[in-house]
Amino acid sequence: MTTNKPGSVNQQPVEGEEIMVNTPYDVFTLPLQPSGLGGKGPRFVVHVPGPEQQPAPDVAALAEALELARRTLAMAALEGEVTRRIDSALAAHRKGGDL
Repeated sequence: MTTNKPGSVNQQPVEGEEIMVNTPYDVFTLPLQPSGLGGKGPRFVVHVPGPEQQPAPDVAALAEALELARRTLAMAALEGEVTRRIDSALAAHRKGGDL
């Protein structure tokens, strides 16, 4: 016996009905959508969103901030391990690498 009454044991999925998808890192509530396969496959499909893209860092601004920090430390006569690391990062950036 197939019915679409709420609470029915044999309830069939309905377009737009929401299902819960559990992943290792998140839980999604997503609507069922017709698969468009015309009976030659599953009737419904669920589109799971991909990972959000993180904006690329503004490397030029980071390099500028490091150069300012380097000059400030030199003026304050506080050169040492920190300034060596800054110099190394800036040298790599000038050669075409990331900071």
